[in-house]
Amino acid sequence: MRTKAVTLKQLVQNNTACYAEYMMLSQEKHFDVFKGGEICTVVNQLHKSVFYKISLILGSGVLHIGDQRIEITGNSLIFYNPELAYRWESLQQDTGYFCYFDHHFISNSMSEASFKESALFDIQLNPLYLLSDEQTCDLVFLFEKMLKESASAYQHKYLVLTHYLLLVIYEAHQYLQDKTNKSVVTAATRITSLFLAELEQQFPVIPAEKHLELKQAGDFAEKLAIHVNYLNKAIKEVCGKSTSELIAARVANEARSLLQQGDYSLAEIAYSLGFEHTSNFNTFFRKHMNIAPGAFKAK
Repeated sequence: MRTKAVTLKQLVQNNTACYAEYMMLSQEKHFDVFKGGEICTVVNQLHKSVFYKISLILGSGVLHIGDQRIEITGNSLIFYNPELAYRWESLQQDTGYFCYFDHHFISNSMSEASFKESALFDIQLNPLYLLSDEQTCDLVFLFEKMLKESASAYQHKYLVLTHYLLLVIYEAHQYLQDKTNKSVVTAATRITSLFLAELEQQFPVIPAEKHLELKQAGDFAEKLAIHVNYLNKAIKEVCGKSTSELIAARVANEARSLLQQGDYSLAEIAYSLGFEHTSNFNTFFRKHMNIAPGAFKAK
């Protein structure tokens, strides 16, 4: 007997970390739509999704992109690009709607041109749109139609869903033309988010298997194809700290984690974190943790 398929909603209903939401779409439909509060009620950390996501938020909350914290009061439409690390913090009971889809759904169903003109594809565009009451009503209507169509048994329902999704994207295109809709997420915020995502992607390191490749500000600037001065300026503006300070803080935290595991020698840890000599690692760790790594490991 064939096992009954588990729906995305069933899969992640009790997963408050929300990572299981990324496991089903590519296996079946490549698209799904939900009402707020049905899944993913708590997400405690910044994370990058492998899916594109559109959220219609009804109410107040805080959007975290990198180290940027944006308080939102009122209704909003948010486009999430897989390249950006984000977290949504609701300040009230979750209300609204959201949908997920992946690159298969885009290539098979959607107009590439319309998609590439949206903030889903272009991270230089503003992904956050503050909505009037009239705009909110229009979008609620579209998401309700998607919910109804998604639950139907109609043979061509995904073609219909594609049209509704494109209407949502075109609504956002119109909002971009509205000069009263001010840009909330700056270029500096986007650059900082990309930097933080690249930084975090290197961890955890595994001595003898995986070591740091991007160690200095210039390494990250080259990876992001921007000038290092532009990167430093953006990070200073958003975080109030230098690029080197953020890198060092993350490396120090990783060093502490590896020392606590107790499975690796100081030399192995030093090499995996980009230090040519253990003595350099000792100096670095003492500077940031106010204790020698050997003493910390022995605690």
